[in-house]
Amino acid sequence: MKKMMVAFAGAVLGTALSANVAKADCGEVSIGAMGWASGESITALAAFVLEQGYGCSVKVVPTDTVPAVTSLAENGQPDIVPEVWKNSAPAYAGLEDSGKV
Repeated sequence: MKKMMVAFAGAVLGTALSANVAKADCGEVSIGAMGWASGESITALAAFVLEQGYGCSVKVVPTDTVPAVTSLAENGQPDIVPEVWKNSAPAYAGLEDSGKV
């Protein structure tokens, strides 16, 4: 039992310390906000977690699937596109293969 408590305490401490390191390194993050309900919800959740949990400065950018993927290809922005529909996956995979995302 004592070994389990020590392991648990170590895990908690490690998690807390790594969260502080991530918090210090976060900086600015842009999130593409899709114009439908589920996209807006996941964007709000991601922004909240990044701001409150990691101390990021979040910029929410209104967009849609095609403009977001195009912007990723050309500018590397937004940093996060939280919801990409299945029909856009091949375009995204192509960007991944070419090293653009």
